[in-house]
Amino acid sequence: MPSLLSKVNTYHGWASSTLDEIYSDNRLSHALRLEATTLDSILLLNDGEGRFEIRALPDMAQLAPVFGIALTDIDADGVCDAVLAQNFLTPQQETGPYDGGLSLVLNGSLEGGDASSFSLDEKWPLESGVAVPGDAMSLAVGDVDENGRPDLVFGVNQSSPALFLNQENASAGSPLAIELQGPTGNPTAIGARVAVAIAGLPLQVAEIRAGSGYLSQSLPRLHFGWGKGETEENRQAETAEVSIRWPDGRKSTHSLARTGGPIYKITTD
Repeated sequence: MPSLLSKVNTYHGWASSTLDEIYSDNRLSHALRLEATTLDSILLLNDGEGRFEIRALPDMAQLAPVFGIALTDIDADGVCDAVLAQNFLTPQQETGPYDGGLSLVLNGSLEGGDASSFSLDEKWPLESGVAVPGDAMSLAVGDVDENGRPDLVFGVNQSSPALFLNQENASAGSPLAIELQGPTGNPTAIGARVAVAIAGLPLQVAEIRAGSGYLSQSLPRLHFGWGKGETEENRQAETAEVSIRWPDGRKSTHSLARTGGPIYKITTD
């Protein structure tokens, strides 16, 4: 607004002036007023009725700005997890760098067994193995070693990308990865919605999207889990019932045998 130069022409002048000293009464009386009630990084949890519940993410997620976000089942327990790419090293000179983060894995859990009990719990870098001290600006998910588990690729300013391979361990569940073959013109089935029902686990749902952050895109393979065998019903589950809503609106259902995994490829009719 060039007209402000006649009233305020220094950073100090701008910082020390009130709105009444900068703008006319007429402009202020007709201005739209918005307020920030929280500055936390948050989760907006959809209740299925068109309303969202605000939940602040854990403390470690608040240490630095978040630029890349991945939602996928990291440990194959049947509950969606989140991974955050953190830090911002190039703000205004007078602000200084935001470099308190190492990027972060948030483990999803449903302790109460239903959606209202869903929570995201922070995992320290020594536990998750994910530590990116640089200016992480993007995050994409892929399966580099073809083991059915989601691997992570962080895009880092002024540095090489950081790759983290998701290795099998005793505390993780068995992975279930689904890759769709769409029609001509949309071979990766972007826009498809996949729901996976396994006995003893909550319904698992994911969509294939194009674009997942700054100059990055995750591979179109979706990652779910057979669970960790915490219940007798889950331990005996040998099939997964999969419902697909394809990008053109058509629907299909498929039954996947546990012995056929961990990667399943499904082709449109």
